Amino acid sequence: MDALKRTVVKDDGMNGNTTKTTIYLDGKQAEAELKLLGKEVDKYSKKMNAARKANDKAGFDRAQAEYKNAKREMSKYKRTVVDVTAVLNNLNGSSLKQLISTQRKLNTQINESKKNTKAEIAAYKLKVAQLKKVKGQITKVRMEMGATAAASQSMFSRMANAFNKYSMIIATMAGTIYGLVAILKKAVEASDEFYSSVSNLSALTGLTGAQLEYLQERALSFAGSITPAGIKITQSARDIIEAYTQMGSKRPELLQNKKDLADVTEQAIILSIAARMELVPSTQALAMSLNMFNESAKEAPRHINALAAGSKLGAANIAYLTAAIEKSGREAKMANLSIEQHVALIETIAPGIAQASRAGINLRNILLKLQSGQDQYNPTVVGMTQALDNLAAANLSAASLTKMFTVRNQGAAKALIEGREEYKRFFASVSNTNIATEQAIINTDNHKAKLQMLRQHVANLTIELGEKLTPALSFSIHAFGKVIKVGLVLVNFFQEYKSQIVTLTIAIIAWTTVTKIQAKWTAIQSAYMVAQKAIIKAWAWTIWTVTDATKVAAAAQKAWNWAIRSNPIGLIVTAIAALGTALYFYTKKVDAATKAEKNFTRALLEQKKRTADHKVRMEANLRIVNDQNKAAHERQAALGAIIQINEKYLAGLTLENVKTEEGIALLERYNKMLHARAKQEAAYALLKETEAAMMALEMEGKGAELDWWQKTKIAIVS
Repeated sequence: MDALKRTVVKDDGMNGNTTKTTIYLDGKQAEAELKLLGKEVDKYSKKMNAARKANDKAGFDRAQAEYKNAKREMSKYKRTVVDVTAVLNNLNGSSLKQLISTQRKLNTQINESKKNTKAEIAAYKLKVAQLKKVKGQITKVRMEMGATAAASQSMFSRMANAFNKYSMIIATMAGTIYGLVAILKKAVEASDEFYSSVSNLSALTGLTGAQLEYLQERALSFAGSITPAGIKITQSARDIIEAYTQMGSKRPELLQNKKDLADVTEQAIILSIAARMELVPSTQALAMSLNMFNESAKEAPRHINALAAGSKLGAANIAYLTAAIEKSGREAKMANLSIEQHVALIETIAPGIAQASRAGINLRNILLKLQSGQDQYNPTVVGMTQALDNLAAANLSAASLTKMFTVRNQGAAKALIEGREEYKRFFASVSNTNIATEQAIINTDNHKAKLQMLRQHVANLTIELGEKLTPALSFSIHAFGKVIKVGLVLVNFFQEYKSQIVTLTIAIIAWTTVTKIQAKWTAIQSAYMVAQKAIIKAWAWTIWTVTDATKVAAAAQKAWNWAIRSNPIGLIVTAIAALGTALYFYTKKVDAATKAEKNFTRALLEQKKRTADHKVRMEANLRIVNDQNKAAHERQAALGAIIQINEKYLAGLTLENVKTEEGIALLERYNKMLHARAKQEAAYALLKETEAAMMALEMEGKGAELDWWQKTKIAIVS
């Protein structure tokens, strides 16, 4: 093996003097040199231990430094010389990874080599020669690997070409199908959510039939439309249905006229767009305003314009106005004030009162006091504007204001008197205005509103598509449920009759084997006869050597009987027939159980229908009882009808406690009893049918018979 260049560091003792000697090593010399370096490492390790025992810190540090240098030198030597030497000594046995690593190391050594002396030049040439050998071996290995890969390349290339050819088509089709399924699923979900809201509207308001269908179509047509005034409706059909529900609950009178309910709700939607607020609070605001002043649906535009103008010009927003109107609206109506005057009063005192409910209570107390006092201050006599002017002209002191309006209300009264010019300005601004419509037009005159309107068009089409897909999806889910049910029946059947099923399976396999044998019986029989003669002759030849001809005949007969016993076809056929008969009776048993299950389901559904009838009657009467606008005798009659449903549970209900925790607890207890009774009655009905069937079975052998077509099906399957 060619030599390798190596510099050996030799220590001259503890004085720190070292010498460097350059030598050339072959493979064995490299291993020997590695051992020498190992000895140097051990030597410095011993010096470290000796210095530690002698408590010689300076000697220990010096020995430690030499130890680290020797370790680094040893690692470097192994990395650059020994590993390279090992590969060079075994080029044919080295892996491609080892050859490439050796090539990299030799390139590094060549780049770092010096060529100042003859020895250094010789070492450089040696490295170049070694690098050439390594490169040649790498080329050889790669050619061998290429030849191996080429042998299987044709098959893999065909597979790769086929995959590349069809993968994009398959991926595109899969993506298209997935996208289509996602769209259809989204359509069904949108349809389900919309019609769920419609059902909720029906349940809470009692609307059904043509009225409910009218509101449903009105919501779909209004969503994403443009009003005659030019307002772009960005709310979804589902949101509009929810608004119908809110409005109908807050303003029950509108339930008598589907068109009025839709018209008022659409005005609430315009208010929400004008004020940039959620639909629910705007619906509540309009319903509250109409309720307090007891005005009809045709006055809804005037109310939303007053609310919108007040919130725009004053300190109180629509939520503030709503809360204040709730506390003082009836008193404003009693004082012959209009919604415009009421909004102007609230906006006048709002800057000084943070809480809307507090402002409403103050205003309520002030109006009541003015109506019960002198005519010159009574708004029902002289009007609100003149009443405030008269109060200002009276120049009442703080004590007089406190005496007239009490401590809690005198601050608000003073704000009204001092701000009477603001009141006049507010009243003029919120009267005879169309500001809600104008603000709604401005707020929807943008690209975002246009896009949202188009989205609602698409959403409406999606709901229509989902409605058409729902029957197919329901059928699919029902069918899947049947499949699961059949699977459960099969699992239970297998668990109960697994031993018979296993036996039958074995018999069927045997029968299949026999059938195939019979199909080729001629060839098998010929071979069988040849085998038979061979067996008999072999047996006879063996026996002939030990007995006479009579014993040979007996032995031949024994061989024939053995051959016959190896072909038990008749026994297998008999077993299959017996198992088929058993399966016939097992199947009858399963069908009878299914029939009993259907009877139970039918009984339970009947009881649920009766429970639903009770619930509908209860809710209809409760709506009348809770309607404060109904006459007392109508509410009392509805309450009596509720109590008559079940006096044991509902006798404690009164008009006063029907909305309290006591009344709610009574109703909840009755509902729980109703559900429990439905289950009990279903179980009792099923028990009676079962007992009747058992008696018929015992007396006449009837009750579990199957129809003739069921028996025929079972027989064919068996």
